[in-house]
Formats: sequence, C-alpha cells, structure tokens
Amino acid sequence: WSIEVTFEEAKRHLHVETTENWSQNAIERQIPFIYIAFSLIVVIFAKSMEQETIRIEQTPWYHKTEITYADVITHVRKKLLRDLINYDPILNARVHKKTCEIIEILISLSAIAA
Repeated sequence: WSIEVTFEEAKRHLHVETTENWSQNAIERQIPFIYIAFSLIVVIFAKSMEQETIRIEQTPWYHKTEITYADVITHVRKKLLRDLINYDPILNARVHKKTCEIIEILISLSAIAA
C-alpha cells in the first residue's frame, strides 16, 4: 500500500505526471531527481521530528488524524525559511513580540503547500 501512496503523493505534490520534456533522456533524468527530492524532504522532516513537536495543519472542513505529505512539505518549507533568515521563535520572542508574530505569519504563508 505505501508504494501506491508514494506515487499518488508524487503526482499531487511533485507534479510527476505533468513534466514537460522534449526527449526520453530528459524524462529518465528528471523523474529520479523528483523522487530523490521527495526522499530528502521526508528525511529532513524525520530529523525534525526527533527535535521538535510537529503540528498537523487542520482546516474547518477536514480534520486529519495523521500527518500527510502536505504537512511534511509545509513543515520543511517553514524550517528552511527559518534557517535561511536565522530565525528562532523561542530566542527571538524576547526581542519584540509583535515582530516575531509578523515573521511567523510570513513564514507560514510562504510555506503553505500548493
């Protein structure tokens, strides 16, 4: 079952079926690269789970009980954005609470999985 879920998630989030290539060689190079990226995102997420609590994104119309790939990719995007600007919400909370709230909102909006 998990292999079918992997292919479905790759189609939905990584757009595997919608690649536009001009040659068979390009297809043979691009698809493995997409799955490598998929795997790296999962590894980064797994490492994050060891260090922090992961929040499952909820919506009013759909309540999830398990983490989805959309949650994984959103969390990894947030982590990478925080690392990019060297932002630690716990350490920076003492600086200025309103600024930290604005940065968290911007990070969350930037990281929403498409």
